[in-house]
Amino acid sequence: MADVHLPATLPPLFRDLPRHVEVEASTVDGAIAELDARWPGVDDLALVQDEMELVLQINGKHRGSVRVPATASRHEIEHLTLASEDYVKFTGGTVPKKVIVVPGRLVNVVI
Repeated sequence: MADVHLPATLPPLFRDLPRHVEVEASTVDGAIAELDARWPGVDDLALVQDEMELVLQINGKHRGSVRVPATASRHEIEHLTLASEDYVKFTGGTVPKKVIVVPGRLVNVVI
């Protein structure tokens, strides 16, 4: 194995074979510094969702999904559900008897 290609191949292998790579890297100048480098941190703002997808159930049966803003209230979720394409497709726009909203999970419409 040529020493010229060794430093480029060490970092990908390090996560699977750390001890073996560390021993091999000790023979190459500067390779240890790359292996001891800190991992990038987590950006918490990247994990924030602007909208969420709720399961749409009609009479307890899965019939589709509804995308709503993450900050939507129960009333807004109910309104968006009754106006959704999946709801109209399966019910023909029938007025529901009851709408059950489980925030962050699902909307169950009883007809």
